Amino acid sequence: MRRASGLTLVALSLHLSPLTLGAQSRSELTAGARVRVAASRRIGWITGTVASADSARLILRAARGAAQDTVPFTSVEALEVSRGRPWLVRTVVGALGGCVLGGVIGALIGAGYADGGGDTGAGAALGASVGCAAWALLGGAAGALTARERCRAVPIR
Repeated sequence: MRRASGLTLVALSLHLSPLTLGAQSRSELTAGARVRVAASRRIGWITGTVASADSARLILRAARGAAQDTVPFTSVEALEVSRGRPWLVRTVVGALGGCVLGGVIGALIGAGYADGGGDTGAGAALGASVGCAAWALLGGAAGALTARERCRAVPIR
């Protein structure tokens, strides 16, 4: 009899573990969290900020002042929570790439202007430094503005 009850407890705990995992993962859905939801009978992702969530539904707000959108958990096919945008890495890579490109272009232009009898090395150095600085600003801005949002999937069942 003891063996049967022990096996019953193991089987019951294995059966209930997905429900527990789903409940734990939903704890990330606090008010203010940015999420993407794919729901049945809807085309594409619904993106918004969690206004509230309970065991039956998720209430999202797409933008400040926008009407709330209620999504029942029974219709949710996929759910992702935002981890933010990697804007710092993209900014640094853009700035470095812009500096290299601008430095080469600036050096070529600077050397060409100094060809009229001046020191081509000084003209190239000046052009490279000005080109590097200007293009680093452009590249950094482009990198920061094009950073995509990173999301992590949340188990829903």
